[in-house]
Amino acid sequence: GPTWSQDVWPMMTQANINAPSCVSCHGMFGTCGLEMIDVMSAYNDLINQPTTCCFPPATYVVPGDPAASIFYDKLAQPVPACGGSMRQGGTFAGDWTVIRDWILAGAPF
Repeated sequence: GPTWSQDVWPMMTQANINAPSCVSCHGMFGTCGLEMIDVMSAYNDLINQPTTCCFPPATYVVPGDPAASIFYDKLAQPVPACGGSMRQGGTFAGDWTVIRDWILAGAPF
C-alpha cells in the first residue's frame, strides 16, 4: 500500500493546478500548526495531531479512519468540515484516493 515518504509526501511538494504547493503555505511556522519542513516533520505534525484552526478541534490524520481525518477531508471535499478546501482556489494536483488508501492502511511512514 501507499506510504507517506514514497507516495503522499511527493504530492505535498508539487505545485497544484492554479494554486501553490502544500508546503509553500505549510512550511516553517506552518498554517494551522502544520509545519511541512521536511518529510519527517510533516509526518509527525499530521499523525494523531490536532489542527489549531478547527473548532471543535479536529485531528489531521487518524490512522485507519479517513472520515475522521481533517487532512483527507480538506483535500478530497469541496466543502470540508472545517475551513476551506485545500486547493487555495485551484485544484489539488495529487491523487486524494492515494491519501485515503494510505490512511486506511494505517498511515505508514
